[in-house]
Amino acid sequence: MDPAIGHIVTGDLSIIPNRALRNTICKGVNYRECYLGKTSDVLNSVLLDLDTHIDKVCSRNKKLKPEQFLDWKADIVSQVKGVLSKLKVKKFPKPVLTKPSVKECIEQLHEKFVFVPTDKAQNNVSIVCKKYYLDVLQSELGSATYTQVHGMSEDDVVKQHIDGLTNFNITVNDDQHKLPYIYWTAKQHKNPTSSRFIVSGKSCSLKTLSKKLSFVFKLVLKTMRQHCKFKANFLKTSMYWIIDNSKPIHDSLDLVNNSGKAKSISSYDFSQLYTNIPHDLLMKEVEFVVNEAFSIKSAEIIRVNDKAAYWTKIVDLQSVRHSSKNLYLDPNDIISMTKFLLDNLHIKHFDNIFRQIIGVPMGSDCGPDLANLFLFAYEYRYVMSLIADSNSNYKRFLYVFRYIDDLLALNDKGLFDQVYKVIYPDVLTLNYTNNSSTNCNYLDMNITIKDNKFEYKLYDKRNDFSFKVISLPNLKSNIPVKAAYSVVYSQIIRYFKATNNVTEFYNSLSAIKNKMIHQNFRGNVIDKQINKFFRRNMYDFICKFWCTPSFHN
Repeated sequence: MDPAIGHIVTGDLSIIPNRALRNTICKGVNYRECYLGKTSDVLNSVLLDLDTHIDKVCSRNKKLKPEQFLDWKADIVSQVKGVLSKLKVKKFPKPVLTKPSVKECIEQLHEKFVFVPTDKAQNNVSIVCKKYYLDVLQSELGSATYTQVHGMSEDDVVKQHIDGLTNFNITVNDDQHKLPYIYWTAKQHKNPTSSRFIVSGKSCSLKTLSKKLSFVFKLVLKTMRQHCKFKANFLKTSMYWIIDNSKPIHDSLDLVNNSGKAKSISSYDFSQLYTNIPHDLLMKEVEFVVNEAFSIKSAEIIRVNDKAAYWTKIVDLQSVRHSSKNLYLDPNDIISMTKFLLDNLHIKHFDNIFRQIIGVPMGSDCGPDLANLFLFAYEYRYVMSLIADSNSNYKRFLYVFRYIDDLLALNDKGLFDQVYKVIYPDVLTLNYTNNSSTNCNYLDMNITIKDNKFEYKLYDKRNDFSFKVISLPNLKSNIPVKAAYSVVYSQIIRYFKATNNVTEFYNSLSAIKNKMIHQNFRGNVIDKQINKFFRRNMYDFICKFWCTPSFHN
């Protein structure tokens, strides 16, 4: 029991009385048991898939008949039979979840507990008292973030969505005639344990709208990034702080180190960013950034298909709107679609309907894009105002980076800390997160200033958790062996990029090798992956660490 809460919220799996079930869950939620079937079952499955594919092709092209595919189908089946006859079946542990005693244990646990993913450690399971879980959900839905919708059923709300989406030429599939639901994951790395609320919109009435808006906002932000980069080349500053990964930080750290002028480092994060953004302010900034992007791309509009959004030139916008499956959007269309989305953020909780009236839901396709766009508007406007006023302080923002709600400022002489309250609106809370004045953790790095240089090494915040974090695949799981070992190589690449200290890099290699051996990987095969890395990256290794590889474990 968590003493600060008075209920059971734990990642300690000893609460599970059945040993077989406990050992299985210890392997992580991504662990898959293998249920061996007959080769005839595999062949029948292939035949079914082939027939389905043939029917789909024939439905698209009426000139084709299923009989025309018989020779092709026979050739495929013959090849499959040949593969099956030579197939060596990997030995797996006997399935546990089908045992009657395990099923009974699961049913008994479900009577009292809810099993949810653990925040920041999605392969771990958190076991939460069912009453407490529901009480927390009810408390969240009773907050100012939501309002309950009365007098409308789920079908009524979905119909309202469908009718509204027809104005944007967006159709709702049959399997999307439902509302998303809300759940929460346990932040067990916090003391006391807190909650992260997520709206599951994998298949719901606004899924398509949210997905297409995500494509649009990504294109808009890409346009602004290119525009800002061009202007910044002449001004030695940064007006676009958004990053998608840690590579820009690695490059900047190495660049500063070349001159030996590492002076300051500060890291921050926004508290509850997603649920603190007022819709009126969000709409104002969406309109500002969208219009800025369109002014840069004059005489162009945005075309959106099922995979991405593109800039395009159209002479007659109205004609293409009624003759194409693509969406063709001008600024007013994008603003109207965004407003419709924000006005209709409905969720279902049992038989009750709620609408989110503050912030954007975590779990939606365009949620991160809206948050990025909202913050970018303030950052861009502030730096541009400094440039317009000929205030040389704009140069201090050359090495400022933001990954959604995590922010890092390098060599700014403490300026960001002095002005961030001027940059961002009062509704947002920004917390200083440095470990000390010369050390901080940011994304997957620990960065330290030492002898006027930035030293950085791999950092995984999950290592600080009070419970064992389950990560990376287990080779006893029902996964392809070759793909599993390729994970090792990708992790080595990640470690190499995230550190500029060769000893720390070797320590990371030793750690991953020991971890993967514990998860049933073979040590000699892991060694081959390590050697492959050194062969392929010898030049980069020497340039980075000024030595030749000498790893031994």
